[in-house]
Parts: sequence; C-alpha cells; structure tokens
Amino acid sequence: MIDKFVSDCVNLNLSVQDLKEVAKLYFRGKGGINKVREFEASFADYIGVRHAIFISSGRLGLYLILKYLLSLNYNESKREIILSAYNFFAIPYIIKSLGFIPRYLDAEYESCNLDASQIESNISERTAAILVTHAYGNPCFMSKIQELAQRHNLILIEDCAHALGAEYEGRKIGSFGLAGFFSFSLTKILTTFSGGMLVTDQGPLYEYVKEELDSYPNEAYAGASKKVAFGLAANFFSSPAVFNRLTFYLWYLLNTFFVKFKEGLIVEQARPMDIEKFKKKIRPLKAILGLYQIEKIDHIVERQIKNSRILTDALSKLNSLCLTRPSYKDNHKSSFLNFAVKVRDRERIRQALLKLGVDSRKGYLLNCNSLEQGNKDNFVNASRLEQEVLFLPNNNKFDEEEIRVLAERLRCFFQPQG
Repeated sequence: MIDKFVSDCVNLNLSVQDLKEVAKLYFRGKGGINKVREFEASFADYIGVRHAIFISSGRLGLYLILKYLLSLNYNESKREIILSAYNFFAIPYIIKSLGFIPRYLDAEYESCNLDASQIESNISERTAAILVTHAYGNPCFMSKIQELAQRHNLILIEDCAHALGAEYEGRKIGSFGLAGFFSFSLTKILTTFSGGMLVTDQGPLYEYVKEELDSYPNEAYAGASKKVAFGLAANFFSSPAVFNRLTFYLWYLLNTFFVKFKEGLIVEQARPMDIEKFKKKIRPLKAILGLYQIEKIDHIVERQIKNSRILTDALSKLNSLCLTRPSYKDNHKSSFLNFAVKVRDRERIRQALLKLGVDSRKGYLLNCNSLEQGNKDNFVNASRLEQEVLFLPNNNKFDEEEIRVLAERLRCFFQPQG
C-alpha cells in the first residue's frame, strides 16, 4: 500500500509492451517523417482543429504565432498583448523579444486565470491580441473572452501548456482562437520528454510555420537520446511504487537539508531565456511516443478529475486553505494537471507535509508584472498566488484507495485543532 505520495509523477502512461513497440518502430527505420505527420493529424483531430504542428517546445509555439503576425505587416501601432500577470516567466520574454508589449491584467484569485471582467476596459487602439493561459488545466472564461476578441477585432491566442484534455462548453481547449500551443514536457498529461504542439484552423499560419520550421536544423541525436533516457529514468523514480519505497527518502533529505540548493537548482524562473535553443526540428522518436499516448488522454484526464474530486470533497470545507475552483458541471472540464491550493506560510507547510510522507510543490507561475523594471501596477491577486499556490498529489497513477488515504491524511493535517 502506498503511504508516501509524490507530487510530480512523469506522465508517461505507456506499458512495457508499448515501449517495446515504440523501440521496434524506431530502430527498424519506421519512425520517420510519416510518424510525425501521423502524430500531428491525430492530435489535430483530437483537439478539433484542421492543423497541428509538432514543435520543440510550447514556448516556441508562441514565438512562431507572434512572428507570423509580424510577417503580415501587422499594424505597427498595435503592439500590446493583453495577458494575465500571473504567468510563466518565459511568456512575456517571448512577447518582448518580437517587439510586442505585455499589457498585464490581474488574475482571479479562485481560478488562477486571467480576470475576464477587466479585459474590455483595458482594450485600446494599441491592443493587438489577447493571450489566455489556462492555468493548471483550468479553462478560462472563453465565451466572454472570445466575444470580446471578435467584437474588437483582436487576435486570440491560447496557452494550453497545462490544459490538454480540458474543455469549455463542450469544445476542447486549443480550438477557440487563431492558434493555441501545448507542452509535452515531463509532467504534462502527454509527454514526449520535450516538445509541444501548435494548433490552428488557419491555413496561412500553418504554411508559414511549416516553412519556418524547414529552415531549422534537426535536433541533435545525442541530445534527443539523452532527454529520452533522462525521461525514462525520471518516470521510473517518480512512479508511486518506487517513490514510496526508495525515492522519497532521498527527496526528504534534499528538501530538509539542502532547501536553498534544491530551489536554486530546480527553479530558474528569473533567468533570461534564449529562444534560439528551441529552434530545431524535433526527432521522430518523440512523435512515436506521442502517438502511443493520444488514445489514452481522455482516460488520464478522467482519472485526474476523479482523484481531484476526492481531494476536493475532503478539503473544501476547511478554512486553513483555499481551493482552486474549476467547474465540474455542465460542459466545462478542467484537466487538473495540478491540484492547486492556496496556503499561508507555504514553505513551513511543505516541510510539515513532507514529514507526513506527502510531497508537495510550489506553484511555478509568477506575478510577471513584478519582473518589469519601473512598472508600478499592483496586482494583488497575482502576487498572492505567486506566494501561496501549492500543488498536492493528484496524479492518475494513484488508484482510488490510495487517493482516499491521502485525502484523509490531508484533511487531518489542515483541520483546525480544538
């Protein structure tokens, strides 16, 4: 029985037999460009769009979308992009690298997403686009945001890095705007150990991106192999059974005695980002890995939802933490990539939970507005979320009995005494 719970499992949901089939295809020379095209077509069909393009990272997707807008000789006076201040640090870096200007708005505290009620009053003649980030798999208020974009003739872009499998009004996230981009890094719903996907219904954007990618060099074979080997090792050591018996004890020592070192090693969010290192054509092996996971996405998401509901039922009436509240009802669906709660004194709680055998993780989004020199805007919710968001284990690799044990342990921990 599992009694040590890992917060970040690598989401490689492939059996040993699946991995053998992947290896056979690749080493028999059947893993070429046709498999990349097959993966792209399957992914586009899953999202419900015409085109999908396999790329080296999600952030490259945003770069290519914005570069396409520049290629259209887009109005030079329209350079502002509206986005949530609570965001991944690389997003505004990419925006600024292409001459656009981030126009930050505050996030909603409960959903962690862009506050749609603030958008219209901040649209001006300089506004070019709205960029929505579906934080932690929780869909943004897309009916309102899409209506605003259409009425004001603005480009709508979706950052779906966390939200594969999520839905809004019965439509898959990624199908609402000009384009969307997904990430396939280690802990995402679908992983190819690195890489991502750009999706769009627009033929000209698709053709532009394909031509741009043709000018990029191939991903180095050694580098790609190293990432796959590291991913397979991480998948093994983060699996619940191995973490329970082995990895937890090393992780406990690192977190207890080397906190500053660990945070400096793992969290590099304040460092500049070089988009040039992502400009490469990705290896077909990763497309084969992706192909074998496509049909598993909905099953994985349903398990994440089921586990998250059990945790929600156990924790929803406690005053010592605040849940991130997506919609379970009707035709809105969060993919629950992360089960995010907000707590005060987060580091103390992380250490206390670890002593109980529960690994947790600090939220990795920041109040990006605070990184801007000379920017005086004060986004209270984004600042609070940066300081308070904590991820609790909810991964689909835990079965229902294990999650109920975890839920009860967490309920007892957060339950006020007396």
